[in-house]
Amino acid sequence: MKLYEVVGNQKNELDVKPGGPGKGLFAAVANSEQRPTLKFTISVGQKWTYEYETTPVGARVNQKRSAEVMVTGIETVTTPGGSFKAYKLVRTEQWRGAGQRAVWNKSTSTYFYSPRDQECRQKLDGQ
Repeated sequence: MKLYEVVGNQKNELDVKPGGPGKGLFAAVANSEQRPTLKFTISVGQKWTYEYETTPVGARVNQKRSAEVMVTGIETVTTPGGSFKAYKLVRTEQWRGAGQRAVWNKSTSTYFYSPRDQECRQKLDGQ
């Protein structure tokens, strides 16, 4: 998997090595047992949930988080590398803050996935 940051017409590959600037983004979209952000086979309307623990920057203890990922549709995405159809995924995370007056926090991330496999791309184009 490669990650790119696109700013205007500039496309830069992110360093996904431990400690590199792209490590957080890579962890957010990478497929792992603890954080299944992608779950194959992908189809519109598919939804899954998972829980995981993370240690936020500056924190001394782990934080439990719950997440829900939903495949909300298919959109045409345009990048400096061209235009292509991709699945649109929306991930919502919830966690409780630390401290005596801890409040529930929520974040939503939207990302797109387009398969490289030719057979999968033809299936996506047919939808």
